[in-house]
Amino acid sequence: MYYFQLIVLLVAVHRFLTGTVAFTAAFDSDRDIESGQILVFNKVLLNFGGGYSNKTGIFTAPSSGVYVFQIHGLTLKRYDFWVELVHNDQYIVSAFARQGNSATLRLKKNDTVCVRTRRRSYLYGRPDEIYTTFVGYRIGLLREGDSE
Repeated sequence: MYYFQLIVLLVAVHRFLTGTVAFTAAFDSDRDIESGQILVFNKVLLNFGGGYSNKTGIFTAPSSGVYVFQIHGLTLKRYDFWVELVHNDQYIVSAFARQGNSATLRLKKNDTVCVRTRRRSYLYGRPDEIYTTFVGYRIGLLREGDSE
């Protein structure tokens, strides 16, 4: 009986580890971005599951689930920083000035999430000073019939 329980546990751990979806993307240099533009973060620190594209700036959910997203940024005094988290082209939350924000979302496979400028924004960054980030990770799986 002990071996059967061990096998079940190992299978569960394997499924958990191979199903990890998490990313961190950042700017490592200054950016001046016009209003209405998707932020395309150039430095990808982590991309388990391959959902974040540093070519488009868009996260595409590789599987249905409950996800957490965070946006953070830094600008200089004389500039603006106003961005919004967008899910399937729908506004979710904003971050303004030197404040970040986060949201927990229910995503279906292939749903998209990105960060878009609300108005022209200047974002500060250096290779050794990374402040502007877009982070996302799945915290749970959804199966057909799951309710909120």
